[in-house]
Amino acid sequence: MSFEFPRANKPEDVGLSSPRLARIRDALQADIDKAVVPGAVALVARRGQIASLDALGYRDREAGAAMKLDTIFRIASMTKPFTSEAAMMLAEEGRLLIADPVSRFIPEFADLQVAVDSDDRSDGKPKIEPSRHEMSVHDLLRHTSGLTYAHLTGPLLKSRYEGAGVVDEKQTNAEMVGKLGRLPLAYQPGTTWQYGVSIGERHGARPLHRGAHLQAARSVQHRLWPNRRSSGGPAAN
Repeated sequence: MSFEFPRANKPEDVGLSSPRLARIRDALQADIDKAVVPGAVALVARRGQIASLDALGYRDREAGAAMKLDTIFRIASMTKPFTSEAAMMLAEEGRLLIADPVSRFIPEFADLQVAVDSDDRSDGKPKIEPSRHEMSVHDLLRHTSGLTYAHLTGPLLKSRYEGAGVVDEKQTNAEMVGKLGRLPLAYQPGTTWQYGVSIGERHGARPLHRGAHLQAARSVQHRLWPNRRSSGGPAAN
C-alpha cells in the first residue's frame, strides 16, 4: 500500500503511548468479536509519521476474506468535513463569523420551535417550545444546532421528518432549508450534540455562500478541489 507518511519506529517517538493506542485496537476487536462490525482498518499518525496501523477482522465475513490494509471502504457524509474546512478557511480570512446566527444567512431559520419530548405519544404530536437562543454557525459546525436525522430522534419527530422528505436527494438546497425551517428542532441549540444534517453541501454551505459571497465560496471550492468543475446539481449530505 502506498502511504506518503513514513512509519515511526515506535509510537513514543512521536509522543504517543503504545498501551493507549492498543486500546483502540482492543475496542475495535471487541466490536468485531460481537459482530457489531465485520472489520476495520485503523491508522493513527502524528508529526508526519504513522504511529499505528492495523487491519482487523474481515472485509467479507461470509467469504472468510480477511481485512487488508488497502481494503477500499465506502465513506458517507464526506461533504460535512469539506464544508466545515471551507467555513473555517473563510472565518480565518474574516469573511465569515462562526458566532453569527444562522438566520442572518438563512431567514427560514429565524424563530425556530423546539420539540420538548418527541418520545411522548400522549398527544399524538411533539410538544414544542420556542428556541431559547438562536442557532449559530458554530452550532452547525459542531452538530449542536438541534437539527438531526429522522432515525436518530423520537417517533413523533421522526414521523415529521419522514413526512416532510427532509433527505430527498432530488430536492434543491432551498427546498431542504424550507422544510427544516418548518420542523421543530430536536434540542435547544447549543445544548446537545447530535449527528445530523447540520453541515454539508446543502443548507450547511448556505452561510458560506451568503456570508462570504459566492465568489469567495467558489474560491474556497477551487482551493479544496482545484481540478473539479461544479455540476450545479444537488449534492449529498
